[in-house]
Amino acid sequence: MPREQQKRGRRAEKKADKDASKRKFEEDAEVPAKRMKSSDDASDAEFQDNADYIPLDVDQADQQEFQGPEDNGDMPFYGLLDEEESEYFQRANEMLELNQFQDAEERSLFVDSVYSEANGKELKIACSQGCSRLMEKLISMSNAQQLRRIFSKFVGSFLHLVQHRFASHCCETLFIHAAPAVMQKTKHNKKSEDEDGEEEPELSIADMFMAVIEELKENWGYLLTERFASHTIRVLLLVLAGEPVDVTSTDSFVASRKKERLEIPTIQGEEKVELSKTEKHSVPESFEPALKKIMTDMVAGLDDVYLRAMATHPVGNPVLQVLLFLELSHFGKSSAKDPKSTIRRLIPDESFEEESESGIFIRGLLYDPVGSRLLETMVRYLPGKAFKNLYRNNLGERIGSLSRNSTAGYVVLRMLERLGKDDLKIAMSNIVPEVSGLIERSRLIVPKVLIERCVVRGVDTKPLAEALEGAFSQDPTIRLQQMLKINVSETPAPQPEDHDMDGDNEEKERKPRGPPPMSATEKAEKLHASLLVQAMLTVSGPLSQLVYTSLLAQSPETIIQLAQEPTTSRVLQSALTSTSSTTQIRRQLTTRFQGHLATLALSPSGSHVVDALWSATKDIFFVKERMAQELERDEQTLRDSFVGRAVWRNWSMDLFKRRRGEWTRKAKGLEERTISSEGTERPKSKIEQARARYAAAKEAAEAGATGANQTAVANHSVQLLRAVEDLLIPFIRSADQDINKPSKTNGTNGTNGTNGANGANGHTGLAGSSLVDYKKPEELRDLLQLEIPEKGTKQEGLIEILQKVLKYSVNTWHQGFLDKLYASTNAPGVAAELILATLNTNVHVYQVSPALTVIEKYTGQRLANLFGLDGPRAGGISVQGGSASNTTSIVIARNNLYPSTKTDGNGGYKFVLFTSAHGHYSVEKAAQMLGFGSSAVWPVPIDNVGRMIPAELEKLVQKAQSEGRTPFYVNATAGTTVMGSFDPFNEVAAICQKYNLWFHIDGSWGGSFIFSKNQKHKLAGAEKANSIAINPHKMIGVPVTCSYLLAADMRQFHKANTLPAGYLFHNEEPASNGEGDKESELEIESPEVWDLADLTLQCGRRADSLKLFLGWTYYGSEGYQQQIDTACDIAAHLANTIDQHPDFVLISENPPPCLQVCFYYAPGKEFVYPRGVVSNEDQRAKNNSKVTEQVTHAIVPKGFMVDFAPPSGDDNAVGNGKFFRCVVNVQTSRETVDSLVHAIEEVGPEIVKSLKASNSTIPQKRPGERGHGPVVHNV
Repeated sequence: MPREQQKRGRRAEKKADKDASKRKFEEDAEVPAKRMKSSDDASDAEFQDNADYIPLDVDQADQQEFQGPEDNGDMPFYGLLDEEESEYFQRANEMLELNQFQDAEERSLFVDSVYSEANGKELKIACSQGCSRLMEKLISMSNAQQLRRIFSKFVGSFLHLVQHRFASHCCETLFIHAAPAVMQKTKHNKKSEDEDGEEEPELSIADMFMAVIEELKENWGYLLTERFASHTIRVLLLVLAGEPVDVTSTDSFVASRKKERLEIPTIQGEEKVELSKTEKHSVPESFEPALKKIMTDMVAGLDDVYLRAMATHPVGNPVLQVLLFLELSHFGKSSAKDPKSTIRRLIPDESFEEESESGIFIRGLLYDPVGSRLLETMVRYLPGKAFKNLYRNNLGERIGSLSRNSTAGYVVLRMLERLGKDDLKIAMSNIVPEVSGLIERSRLIVPKVLIERCVVRGVDTKPLAEALEGAFSQDPTIRLQQMLKINVSETPAPQPEDHDMDGDNEEKERKPRGPPPMSATEKAEKLHASLLVQAMLTVSGPLSQLVYTSLLAQSPETIIQLAQEPTTSRVLQSALTSTSSTTQIRRQLTTRFQGHLATLALSPSGSHVVDALWSATKDIFFVKERMAQELERDEQTLRDSFVGRAVWRNWSMDLFKRRRGEWTRKAKGLEERTISSEGTERPKSKIEQARARYAAAKEAAEAGATGANQTAVANHSVQLLRAVEDLLIPFIRSADQDINKPSKTNGTNGTNGTNGANGANGHTGLAGSSLVDYKKPEELRDLLQLEIPEKGTKQEGLIEILQKVLKYSVNTWHQGFLDKLYASTNAPGVAAELILATLNTNVHVYQVSPALTVIEKYTGQRLANLFGLDGPRAGGISVQGGSASNTTSIVIARNNLYPSTKTDGNGGYKFVLFTSAHGHYSVEKAAQMLGFGSSAVWPVPIDNVGRMIPAELEKLVQKAQSEGRTPFYVNATAGTTVMGSFDPFNEVAAICQKYNLWFHIDGSWGGSFIFSKNQKHKLAGAEKANSIAINPHKMIGVPVTCSYLLAADMRQFHKANTLPAGYLFHNEEPASNGEGDKESELEIESPEVWDLADLTLQCGRRADSLKLFLGWTYYGSEGYQQQIDTACDIAAHLANTIDQHPDFVLISENPPPCLQVCFYYAPGKEFVYPRGVVSNEDQRAKNNSKVTEQVTHAIVPKGFMVDFAPPSGDDNAVGNGKFFRCVVNVQTSRETVDSLVHAIEEVGPEIVKSLKASNSTIPQKRPGERGHGPVVHNV
């Protein structure tokens, strides 16, 4: 018997799905859409079934707003389409879906014909079960004129249409598409008729919206909970407010899971015009009062109990969300304070205490599937003060337990989005213990959002990374499967597109080829798992490493399987393109795809991974080239596939085959981007570039010296810069060539003693590979032969003098430069100096340096935040050095604590300043400049490791007060210049607070430790300081000078330093307080000060902050931490080496507190002149100091410069003389300090022997040496 012919395959399945999705007439009569009054029994039953909310149709006699618009409950009947009309409109709907029109004009003509046929039948079509979709499509494709016509047809029937099951969708679509046209005015032409003779509507679209409001005004309370009308009402409210309406967004107030997505198909050659659904639109002024009245009328007839009950009503809740959104975001904070507003009736008080009425209401919403959505809206849009009360008094402490709940967890997400940095840290600490349970229950969205917010707020994610690592297996292979919710062994192999099989009994013979289809829940879990892993990949550090190690542990076969899965392929794309991936990671990962590129390129998901490989191999060109060759071998297969052709195009494979050189430049990112009117030009060859330069030079010469030809100026600048570059690059490279290769000669002609053969006779060749070619001042003056010529020597003269400068300068790039509290700069530092010279602007007023001003304020704020100065006014300014920072801080302290001194001077005050005995001399110098006198600086005794003794400080403060003096300023030190000690900031801060003293920290040297998590504990208590100085040029390679003065409140800087200068500072006049006096903007909530000269003593200010900002951007905080930690390790290694060496005496702590190591050269650990040999301790000190001084001089030709200093603060150590102070920097290597010790061992014995033989008593000094240690005054 022949088989029945049946359609098989994908097309038949799609057809069946399509038929099943169509609206079919039901056998039973349609239930009226109008809410019917329930009997008592029905009410009781409904109450039991919906125990989460109070049904709003109970006792409707007292709630008239819930009564239907008509007492008899009848819905108007607009008639039915006859069979022929119904068939025509259904066929028209199918034609619009097929979208087989040749162009947009043909489709427009078809739409016009459908409108003509529908004339007079619009309401029938809108209410038709089979044709209402057509009406929605027509509205979506209509122009403004057609929208007005269809709108006019609906006017007068909206009350019934919005309640209709099908027509309500048409009303929504009409409101959405008419919203952008509400501002269009209607042209009133006499007897305006179209071609069909239909008159144009007289009302504008705005007027029609007002007519809708008038029609519905008596029924708002009822429509609020009508199951069909409530959707339309929400759209209407948003349109009247001018808010965006996007029914396709899951985050929209009008989103619905059951709403069909009707997209407007586009025609080939037609640009898809998207409505601005995500942007606000302008509305007439009449809309706002109408909207306010609607919102008032909707809830006016409800008492507070029923209004709160609506929060858990499935239909009323979404409308209530819209009302709250409009109240809180559209009408501003003032509406929220109105006692009659919806938000104030829901939450009468903003304290949100546990037992308050508002607190109880909030707790009732937390775990309700419907009510929690309203709570989400409240959390998102509540004013800042109300949200803080809600979080801190009600939800904050329970955020960990709330995150476990499947309903309350979404409220947690909204809270995380609003938390500041400090609150987010606390929230993360509460959520981290729950992470394991969240992972186990697939509640992955909470950790995902937490990661995203931590990235935005700059919160350290290490605790979260540790929690996630503990939640998964320690085996990286299994860990990835757990992360992505997959089982590789069960992952089906990719199948060809067509699975049809011929033959009898095919359904019985076909066997399953993989696991059963996943449920919707399983698909959602995989999706959220993928999103979590992608979020982890965005964070550099432990979070992303957790994913990368898991990926690298997989076999190539597993990676290929993952690449062909829709959700897991996204993870691979992120791993390949994320900024957290390093070259090493990408090099290991990209090789897993080789040999499988053709297979992936033919896969819908895998093709995107192949596209990502183009970006992933940007810095590993040889891998990219091999992959291109592999794709070329499968050219025909790729061209036969739609996704394959996309891969071929994205990899520019046609360019690879025909013009390999251009492809190579593009692959390396080196292609020229010169754009002509016709497109991208071919890069110029070298001969073409030379011709262009020649032509430009010739043109410049013809233009003369008038300055009109700007090209000539640019060319001269470029030529000079290139000439200078030819000198600077060898100078820098010479330091690299000498690294760890110090000369073993002891004369002045060693490798590190001169600049080569030309160094002896003073010829001006290129700078050689030396640390310094040291000359005495008089000798160097004769060698340089400086003079200012009458006529300029142009480029030649400049290059000649530059060669001399480089030849006789200290090469601080050299590893052996261990002399001062700064060292060489780096590549971003050199670039920053060039940029500043090019910009050549003054950062004194915002008007002339806008970008640099913003950069300085931002960088200062970030530095202040590192120290724990997190207030809204915290920040900093750049100054011209550490001494200037200390001086400026003294001025700010005096003028803030004693404001009269700003205009009257010190007057009768006998000011006293306190600083450590090892403090910097700049404090004493500042006291001299500011009129206090040196005697006003009282040194505070130190302990045996160089730290200020707090008890001694307090005694001195009390002594000053007892003498009638005015103590006002304490300078504590973070990293003293000699021993590198850190004062006890917490104890000092307590004393300053007790006696109302300004607490300043001089962190010029050690302040940079704040970048290191391993060293910043030495700065504990710094957040309590009034001001902090830090010099990034001292420790982290920023070019000299780069100094900052930071503070918790920058308004104090402005108050102390600002002066009226109308010719410079064009600030607005201060506001009057109503009594004739003008309030200072410091005393009101004023905007920030952007004219930075108003915050400091300087007027001419260089943008030194750019140097730190570019370096920080280049290396990142992690890069600076690594440099500082490495330098500390090198310093500890040197200290340990010195301590264990038999010929050295270590006087620093081991490990040293900062980067300087202080020690003596003492053979056999005995000083050359021990105690008792010379009766006079001062004379013994001079004799011992000779050893240190002469060794320091002797090791310079060997490629080392170190400093020395006399002891201070320890009377017993005075006779030991000056000691070595070796300053390690962030570029110093272990081999360098080992070579330094070896060099001292070489020259030391001969010097000791010579000194003992000569028995000289006159110590030598280095040129420029001050001859004394830190300033100490006895009080």
